[in-house]
Amino acid sequence: MSPGATVDNSHFHIGILCALPLESRAVRGMFDEIDGFDNDSHFTQASTDTGSYTAGKIGPHRVVLGHLPGMGLVETANFAQRFRYSFANLQLVLLVGICGGSPRDDKKHEIILGDVIIGRKAINPDLGRRYQDGLQSRSRMEDTLGRQSPEIRGFIKKLESYKTPLRENTARYLSRLLTKPEFQMSSYPGSDKDKLFEPIYLHKHYDSKRCHCKSQLGSCKAARETLCDQLGCDSKYLIQRDRLKSQVLTSPALHFGTIESGNAIIKCANYREHMFQTENAIGFDMESAGLWEYLPTVIVKGVCDYADSHKNKLWQDYAAASAAACTRAVLDLWDRSPERSIASQATVPTMVFNNGANMTVGIQSQTANISGLTMNS
Repeated sequence: MSPGATVDNSHFHIGILCALPLESRAVRGMFDEIDGFDNDSHFTQASTDTGSYTAGKIGPHRVVLGHLPGMGLVETANFAQRFRYSFANLQLVLLVGICGGSPRDDKKHEIILGDVIIGRKAINPDLGRRYQDGLQSRSRMEDTLGRQSPEIRGFIKKLESYKTPLRENTARYLSRLLTKPEFQMSSYPGSDKDKLFEPIYLHKHYDSKRCHCKSQLGSCKAARETLCDQLGCDSKYLIQRDRLKSQVLTSPALHFGTIESGNAIIKCANYREHMFQTENAIGFDMESAGLWEYLPTVIVKGVCDYADSHKNKLWQDYAAASAAACTRAVLDLWDRSPERSIASQATVPTMVFNNGANMTVGIQSQTANISGLTMNS
């Protein structure tokens, strides 16, 4: 391509969206070429599109990376609407980043920190009926969001059938990424830092008589901002994980399942277990449901915590790197078909989003108590 050339937006068939800088940074590490840095190329975007993008190549694919302005369903949905107008020929959009995870998937396989979840579907817990004893979904929550196109559903099935080589390629790309000097901070934190506590054991001061920790389900800000080792979380409440007993560091495992996506960060093990038991939810984020009905979406998320009160940021960089590596492995299996476009694949949205805090139909802010299960911020 000649220096200073403008790339026709119709040449972009792959889109990637990230909500956090550490997520987009890891994805950029997978690019073979970035426009404006490795060449003088640039692209155009719709005049009404105020989004921020990075464009380039990953393998044979022209890829545009969208930087979401923030977390949450509204931010994601509004961005998705603009994204689809600037890049109308997108065939595949990957939502890539980090998430909270269940300790096991729907096949009872262990999920440990750094593993990658590929979403079969997204559910929104805010879309339901709230009664005096909690929130109940409309029939099942999957009925509240549209289905992905046959092409995307088929591609997810293909990925699942290639699970072993997909995991091997994820490990290869992750190893390559972590050798780069700028990604030294993204290295594996160590199996001794992967701690899963029993759901009943909260992250708090247990001998306090003055802070908010003195209440049965409460925890103070100081406790929430302190790591388990420093806070003195009792190891007798740790759940032993078979995969962590091995002295050999294995590659991240891949899990396919349901992503719960609402307007709250989940830091409650009881709620996590409730959603796993009722909806088979194995991943928890704040973006997937906002994107699901607008774009041909595949969700790729690295597990950085167990969605409980012991949540911390120690694993975020490694989990983001794992998700980025898996994304590249996913793209290796994507068959380019120039005749397909976003217009032929995206489902018709059943929800309309405002620029404000709420969606005009259905979504309300997720409350802290669901059937007596308490989430502490």
